[in-house]
Amino acid sequence: MIDAAMPMAIPPARARRRRFGRVAACVAGALLFAMVGTETLAQGWPARTVRLLIGQPAGSGVDNTARVLAKALSDQWGQAVVVESRLGAGGTIAVEAVAQSAPDGYTLLFAAPPNLIIPAAVSRDLRFDPVKDFAPIGRVAQAPYVIAVGAHVPARSIGELVELARARPGVLTYTSPGPGSLTEFNMALLSKAARIQMTPIEYKNLANGIVDMIAGRVDVSVNDLEVMAPHAASGSARLIGILGKRRAPRAPDVPTVAEQGFPTTSIGLWYGLLAPAQTPPDVLARLHASYEVAMRSAELRERVAAFGYELVVDGPTEFAAAIRDDLGNARGQAPERAPAAPR
Repeated sequence: MIDAAMPMAIPPARARRRRFGRVAACVAGALLFAMVGTETLAQGWPARTVRLLIGQPAGSGVDNTARVLAKALSDQWGQAVVVESRLGAGGTIAVEAVAQSAPDGYTLLFAAPPNLIIPAAVSRDLRFDPVKDFAPIGRVAQAPYVIAVGAHVPARSIGELVELARARPGVLTYTSPGPGSLTEFNMALLSKAARIQMTPIEYKNLANGIVDMIAGRVDVSVNDLEVMAPHAASGSARLIGILGKRRAPRAPDVPTVAEQGFPTTSIGLWYGLLAPAQTPPDVLARLHASYEVAMRSAELRERVAAFGYELVVDGPTEFAAAIRDDLGNARGQAPERAPAAPR
């Protein structure tokens, strides 16, 4: 006889089925929540402030260009876009912060080769991969860099500079902001490819280096074309090679370093917008659409031109290809730096 007050035992098989059912229901609910949450995020994005991280200080080329883009995006979205500088470790702290952030479209990166490409080429201790950890949106501008020599240097081309350096190993000098800079990396690549040795002279302020080059105390300087062009026009300096894939409109008669026989020895300076990898496709699509609208803005175009930069309008595919190309050029040929001369 069964006591009605006693609970009936549930057969083990039925108990397992019940537990499995509850687990399955929880998993299905979680998946549904994730799907709905992602869709809601994409539809309502951006619903709050978007942060645009940079690795350079206020007033730098990256900072100036980022603020122009931030305003154009903020005007479209009706939400604040705040440019946030994360300094340190050659600008890689900002890159790492975005790579490790939630891929929700609220933390973006505005980067350039000095903190995205070059560190990945020379270090194995980084906590980010320029290709795998980011979804490129598009570049905004490029700043033509040029190799210039002082008027006292009898070289009118990269080839002639190489001949001089080979004849006087270690004697020719060039201005440098220090290790890890785009200037330093490109000059070291050229030295390696041409099998020459030139000595870097470090300056905290490269403007002082230009003064020394004009005075004949330093031989070579690598800098923004906008900075060097007036000195070339006055005859105190000579422009001998553009760093990048094409000639600069402002100096069409100056050939690229690649045209002069060193096709893998230069990495140009560009500024571009990236999101963390795994950002929802709908958010990426809106980001790119907003980027395209911003790049058509007359205000943005005028301000970029006022900085002396060239506008670059591309998209995820073209930007991703540029990152891969620059990284491929840099990796495998990252040079050892010559010791800097004491000052």
